[in-house]
Amino acid sequence: MLYINPLTILLFIFFIIIGKFDNFFICYISMTIHEVAHLIAALSIGLLPEKLKFQPYGVNLTLKNKIIYSFSDEVILYLSGPLSNIILALFCMLIFGRGKTSDYFYICNILLFFMNILPVKPLDGGVLFEKTLMRFYGIKGCKKITRVVSLVFFILFLLFGIYCR
Repeated sequence: MLYINPLTILLFIFFIIIGKFDNFFICYISMTIHEVAHLIAALSIGLLPEKLKFQPYGVNLTLKNKIIYSFSDEVILYLSGPLSNIILALFCMLIFGRGKTSDYFYICNILLFFMNILPVKPLDGGVLFEKTLMRFYGIKGCKKITRVVSLVFFILFLLFGIYCR
């Protein structure tokens, strides 16, 4: 059920060597809590976990059965991760206040929330966006709209990256 990519272990070692392990660990803790929230939501709607994977680029939960019978269950499943990040960020600021570590934890969770809520697949917001569109426009219309929205976000991120360079 738990899988750790060997490159992830090397990445942890690398960040220990360069002295940035605390920031890296905070990111991984935030991503793990995000995926555990998905796991709890999945179990509550009758889905079974297959693997919790720790990859160099993040943490990912895969499910054995992916058949969800109601739209409200889909909303619960896909919003549970991003909502856990926003709750963690607010909780952190209320309990721990300002400080280097708490600020970093807050920023990490806020960024995870906003990135995951974007209407771009395979992010949580993208999957939920697609499921919502499918209800109104069918599969063909939904695919067209999601392609256009994903392309718009890709172009925006590309331009932002060029601007920041």
